[in-house]
Amino acid sequence: MDWIENNLDYNTLLNNFIHLFGYVDNQIRITLINKRSEINHFEAVMGYHSKNNYRDGWLFKHKNMISEIQLHTYVNVLRDNGISIENVLDWFFKEYLKEEFGIEDFYLNFPSESTTYIEKCKIIAPEIESALRQYNLLVEDGCIDRDLLRMSSTPMSFSNCKSYLKNKYAYPDSNEFNRICYYFFSDQCMLSYIEKLKNKYKCFFDLIAKEKIQYDDYLDYQKRDLDWLLSNDYLSISNENDLMIKDLLKIRIMKDIYQNEEICFANVSVKIQDKIEELVESGILSTGEGLFSRNEVHYFNYNLNKSEFGNALDLRNMYVHGCFQNDVENSEIHKYNYYIFIKLIILIIIKINDELCNIKPALDSAVRAG
Repeated sequence: MDWIENNLDYNTLLNNFIHLFGYVDNQIRITLINKRSEINHFEAVMGYHSKNNYRDGWLFKHKNMISEIQLHTYVNVLRDNGISIENVLDWFFKEYLKEEFGIEDFYLNFPSESTTYIEKCKIIAPEIESALRQYNLLVEDGCIDRDLLRMSSTPMSFSNCKSYLKNKYAYPDSNEFNRICYYFFSDQCMLSYIEKLKNKYKCFFDLIAKEKIQYDDYLDYQKRDLDWLLSNDYLSISNENDLMIKDLLKIRIMKDIYQNEEICFANVSVKIQDKIEELVESGILSTGEGLFSRNEVHYFNYNLNKSEFGNALDLRNMYVHGCFQNDVENSEIHKYNYYIFIKLIILIIIKINDELCNIKPALDSAVRAG
């Protein structure tokens, strides 16, 4: 709390969502999304799961509940210090983008402190789409033409949000990737078990990274999998007959993607980028473009509309089309929904800022040339 109250400049207040609250990781991937690797075996097997529903498992709900509690507390602390969260967000679009990147005319309409929460929601719901439309114009045309913006009436899809960065994300794209991840990282694979260590390690990767193990430590039925890994250059045998990972960087990249379902190409080292390109060329990974990754698109759709998921919150349509209950006993619901809108705009800000920071040298050159 002291850190917040002693660092009330708007730049730091926004950075707190990255470094203090962990809304994104070190590759600026949104951490609040549902990940298959975070759904435990019991959740995956038990219960009813419609294929048309967003998989909102226990950990997903827990992460988002914590993020919302953090945001509520944070907004109250800022208010006690004479700062509204809306003014901080407004500063990013109106002042920061102009001062830091030379981007003008990026404008959103944020509600005032005096408006009720239902009014706040009705004001802010369409502004999320407006932010993405403006960013698309910026990427496509290098500026925001407000006349062109007003002419656009087609609903904005999160999957169509443009990116300055080509091949921004790397995704798994092969049965070989799935097979490797099963062998190395799955707690269901028996390569993690050898008699002398029993069930000490949850996966084969942890075992081989931390222990000296040999081919003959395994039973015959397990050796078939080891033989495949050896013949396909994922494992090798040292002079001391120890099993070793042949290309550790490759396996670490696969582990990252196994856990997070994508890698943000622009936010890793050149060495990792080179290795990712090798994996893409070999057909193990594929690349994709867009401001948001595939899973991030799913997350926004789950919160804002019913374009993908039957169990979506559908908040954008609820307030844009007036499909809500307007009574006193539901005022807390509108407050809760408003903070979800604020959280989503903060995530959009983080993603936009990350891209602009990545291309800043090119933007600076364009401004000087202009």
